[in-house]
Order: sequence, then C-alpha cells, then structure tokens
Amino acid sequence: MTKADEFKAQGDSEIIIQVGDGEVWAIDESGSLVVIGKIERIELSIEEPEETPGVYRVEYVMIYDDNDEKLHDDQDVVDNTEYHAHHELVDALAIKYGVSKDIIDVV
Repeated sequence: MTKADEFKAQGDSEIIIQVGDGEVWAIDESGSLVVIGKIERIELSIEEPEETPGVYRVEYVMIYDDNDEKLHDDQDVVDNTEYHAHHELVDALAIKYGVSKDIIDVV
C-alpha cells in the first residue's frame, strides 16, 4: 500500500491524488491540498508489444519518497500512449512530474 492509498483510506470524503512539481498531493472535496511527499525516485516499467516493435508504452510507474517508501502507484499514465524511444517516455514523465529525468529508473 502506498502513502497515497493510506491517505485516501483515512478520509471520509473523496480524495484526488495529483502529481507535479516534484511532489505528490492529496486534494479533498473542499479543495484543500496536502503534500503527501516529495518525489525522490521513480520506477518506470516500459512495455514493448511484440506486435508493434519500436513502440513503447508505460507498463507501470511507482513513485518513492526520500525514505524509499512508496508514495504513489500512478495508474493515470498507463494509458496506451505510444512512444518511439525509451528516452521520449522518460522525458515525458520528467516533464509531467516536474523532476529530473536522472531520478527515473527504467526497470
């Protein structure tokens, strides 16, 4: 279970998880924002379907904090968007999350 999952389980109302500017946030129905943690490392698994060689997609993304604890399993980026090189995918995630691409580990 990630810290984002734990945060969502504590709340009585719907909680939205957002990722950006190098952090993971929780936003409740009233619009209150709480920083769950700062992004220190990202694990990225890339899928290359056999039927489409040279096409890469996000298989999963796990975001970790400075204690190497799981912050968030970001399923929003597992969307069949196609990339034509590993580095394109890494660059896109770095921009989306507001982090250096150096902290993204392809596993």
